[in-house]
Amino acid sequence: MTTTNDGPDEVLAWMGLADLVTGDQETVLVPTAAHQARAAELGHRVKAARVKAGLPATEVAQVVGLTKDKLSKIESGRRRVAPVEMPALASALGVSVAYLRGVENQVPRTLALAHRVMNAAEAGDSTARARAVQLLEVQSRLERRADLPPHEVSAAGAIVQQTAQTRFGSTPRTRLEAQRQGRQLAEEVRRALDLGTAEIGDLPGLIEMHFGADVALGPFGRGVTGMCVHSEGRALLLASTDFTSGHVRYTLAHELGHHLLSDPRDVIQETSADLYGGNFVERRVNSFAAYLLLPSRGLSEVLGWLDVRSDDLAEPSLRGKQALGYLMARFGISMRAALFQLHDAELITFARANELGDELHATELLSAAESVVPNCTRLAGSSHETRVPFRLRAAALAAARDGLIGLATVAALLERPDDEALYAEVMGNAGTASGAHPLSR
Repeated sequence: MTTTNDGPDEVLAWMGLADLVTGDQETVLVPTAAHQARAAELGHRVKAARVKAGLPATEVAQVVGLTKDKLSKIESGRRRVAPVEMPALASALGVSVAYLRGVENQVPRTLALAHRVMNAAEAGDSTARARAVQLLEVQSRLERRADLPPHEVSAAGAIVQQTAQTRFGSTPRTRLEAQRQGRQLAEEVRRALDLGTAEIGDLPGLIEMHFGADVALGPFGRGVTGMCVHSEGRALLLASTDFTSGHVRYTLAHELGHHLLSDPRDVIQETSADLYGGNFVERRVNSFAAYLLLPSRGLSEVLGWLDVRSDDLAEPSLRGKQALGYLMARFGISMRAALFQLHDAELITFARANELGDELHATELLSAAESVVPNCTRLAGSSHETRVPFRLRAAALAAARDGLIGLATVAALLERPDDEALYAEVMGNAGTASGAHPLSR
């Protein structure tokens, strides 16, 4: 079985989506449960539409440019429909591409969510809100015209979501209850995903892989730290990278908490003040974020290794500052998240944690930790990183190369000019030869 060098499947494999292989001019499925289920559903819709229209298989196959045998394999779920074949097949059957893909109801729901984001009074006028609307509009376009995979929750993620719904469905009534629920949910995530006490490296990837949410990062300014936009099986989490990397990760974990706990607000936009709000809803997701990023056992292991005691932390000695900086660098957390965990472990009082949050500076703590983690002071600055949701990026690249969407959609997704350089990168005439990924931004 051979592969070509310029088709959408090669690009998907190159991007780490090697679920599809091509050979003998026919695309077949690698037998994964998710793709088999989608192929079976699509095949059922194709056959139902053909029978309803009273069309013989031979006639439909001829119009689409397939053999009768290949159409039979599609209808039985044994062959996937290539993106370039989808419009022709829909036209021959007199239905929409969205109908064949089973997403005819998703497009209006996605646009409705974009409309709610655009008109949410509490969201105000922000770059983050504008970006959320833009991404939802791109998603809607890909749902209509391209092979955009649906949001999928992993088996482990489904266990977490079920736990969140059954155990923490009601609003906590006290501060201690809020903190306990957040900690327990974080512990459930770590248990279900088999994370142990280790630091989480790629937090955006982990969220997209397990919890059916798209994640976008960008320099959205310091007025807004993050957003959670979710409704009817679709979710988009955003974080501003005009803050430090630890702050960004804490923001993402915080917004994930809102999503997992099914916050009834479909548009949640937060400033730094909101992020550390004193109400019980915010305390619960704050506790969740802190324990997800820095579990209790991981904290105690580090303090034991560095031989740090509560006195070193309450009136920070050099050793205490070194420990705080190391926790920030190793677990990728903000200074305030580290102080929150120290308070929850009863190593410092709540009042002292707040005082230290005002007295200390991240750069000072990371500098103290340089002897343990070289070059960690770079974490004190803002990265201004941009990240595009992987699901949208992969579908847009394949769809653009198949001529199903224009480069304007790709340019909007990547926030790039629609120019010759973008065309060369997306269409594979540049960037690939040098090893640069055309959508690495």
